[in-house]
Amino acid sequence: MKDKEFFVTVSDIMDKDGRYTLDAYTFISDAIGYTIQKYEKEEDESHHITGEELLFGIGEMARKNFGPFAEDVFDKWGLIDSVSVGNVVFNMVDNKLLSKTPEDSIDDFINAPRLDELLNTPIFELRNEKVTPQIII
Repeated sequence: MKDKEFFVTVSDIMDKDGRYTLDAYTFISDAIGYTIQKYEKEEDESHHITGEELLFGIGEMARKNFGPFAEDVFDKWGLIDSVSVGNVVFNMVDNKLLSKTPEDSIDDFINAPRLDELLNTPIFELRNEKVTPQIII
């Protein structure tokens, strides 16, 4: 659950940059936690996620939460492409809701997988994993 400071800061951000909704900021913040937890579980150590890793986590979490309506929900929030996600992330960084490394850049979201594909494609297809369907007789 987000604290009051988060909502006050996001409200200030939205006063300066009204392109994205409160729901967009809340979802992206939650997706960051989701993605970090996923990678830490896989690697069994602390992990700083990249823009691309975050986008994959956002796509996975959005498909779980919104199913085939994920892209429609994101459009209503103002998240129309990967750069939109990067703008939300860096708005939060600029306002000290998130931290970044010197290597982190908005370019991580410009040269990234397309958001619409991430919202509509099963994760195993995005990662080129082969999935063998089970045949039930």
